[in-house]
Amino acid sequence: MTDQKGQGKGFKDRAIRTFAKLGGNRVRTILSWLRFTLVLSILAATIGLIAIQVIGLKRSFVIEARSSLLDLVFSGNRNDWQFDRVTICRPAESPDPRRAASPAAPCPDNIYDIDPQEHFTIKWPDGAGARLALDPNGDLIVKVGMDFPFLESGRDDPDPDQPGKAIVPPGLPAGTLIFVQADTWIANSALTFEGTATIGQDIRSGVSHYLHEGRWEARQTTLFAWWFRPFTEIIKEGRLPHGVEATVVDAQKRPVKVFGHLTPFLGENRPAFFTVVALSEPGHTELRLGQFGLRDPAVVRPDLLDIASSSAIFVAAIAILTILAALIQILSDLFARSGRATTDSRAETDPP
Repeated sequence: MTDQKGQGKGFKDRAIRTFAKLGGNRVRTILSWLRFTLVLSILAATIGLIAIQVIGLKRSFVIEARSSLLDLVFSGNRNDWQFDRVTICRPAESPDPRRAASPAAPCPDNIYDIDPQEHFTIKWPDGAGARLALDPNGDLIVKVGMDFPFLESGRDDPDPDQPGKAIVPPGLPAGTLIFVQADTWIANSALTFEGTATIGQDIRSGVSHYLHEGRWEARQTTLFAWWFRPFTEIIKEGRLPHGVEATVVDAQKRPVKVFGHLTPFLGENRPAFFTVVALSEPGHTELRLGQFGLRDPAVVRPDLLDIASSSAIFVAAIAILTILAALIQILSDLFARSGRATTDSRAETDPP
């Protein structure tokens, strides 16, 4: 009778150990699959980030600079500038360079026809080129009908019927100079523009108009951001050094359209520069920086690390997945040790 009870108890103990072992193996299997899944998730997130960088999310560049020179090729028909007073210097039909020019005139009156105007509006047509500069007194000088082949290369719809012909506002022939006194410009304030633009120029000996200082930002819809927040984030930023030439270009190095404005700098003294702010259209854009001494302009674009580090959601997701993988590894090891310890202890206590 006693032997039967002992055999029954031994069978029960073996059954318990068998079920415990099976349960432990099942838990360890689940933990192993979870760890494997998390590792795959981390790899998939990393590969996805690389793929998105290769494919390229659309980004915009924002430039804010103080400059005394701005080259523009206007796009569209919404570039109208109003001034209370201006002085227009049109190229004379019969210039007389042998005659001495009046020193009191804003421009040489022997080669220009001077025409003061009040309540004047410049209606920039699509494709018109202009150079804006400041003289030492802070007066704005606008040169009409400029030819900028580089900026014009960014236009998708050049006029095939007028190749090489300057596009100018009505009544302002190519080569016209428009003088806007500092007091007038301050009263009229901001001038908005839409088109391709180059801020500053490659500084060299004898150049008096250039970019003084500035900064730029690259903004992009970062990884996972469209699921949570419907706006862009700054993924890279930097400063513009003195004397640099800045243009936003596409992957083919052609200028892209920007939307911007320029305003007179309001300080105690009138410096010979204005403030320019430009925002490029979203696309596969880059920042082209030309500077004296460089054979080819430098190109700035965000890379993989910039996108990853700027996405708080991506960084948090990778951190959480990594912590979960580590915890599952620890639990798996604990279950394995616990299972071995239980088996060893029962083996020691079981009768032979």
